Amino acid sequence: MLTIVVSGRAPRKSLVEYIQLLCAKAQKLNRAELLRKSGDGQFRTAVSPGEKLAASIQDALLRQDYVNSKDNPDLAYIESLTTELTDQTDNIKLWSELFKKVDELTKIDQTKKT
Repeated sequence: MLTIVVSGRAPRKSLVEYIQLLCAKAQKLNRAELLRKSGDGQFRTAVSPGEKLAASIQDALLRQDYVNSKDNPDLAYIESLTTELTDQTDNIKLWSELFKKVDELTKIDQTKKT
């Protein structure tokens, strides 16, 4: 996973697996931990478990130069969701949309393998 953090060209498969791992951690959190906000400022440091997980996904996606709406619209959309979640961590609809899109992403990538 270090490749994802430091590289602008981590393999898509590795990036998707990393996002899946972080979403699985988020889904295991109790609702209060997932939705807790550390404050109201737009540019605050991620402190709560949900904020940290959203920020980690966002950071991994932002580091990849191939994540854009033209080349990888699915990943770009997930990145936009996590951008919103870093500010609106208490929004359960955003979390649900993120989990749904990551699940769809998983299915798309599995279909590409066959």
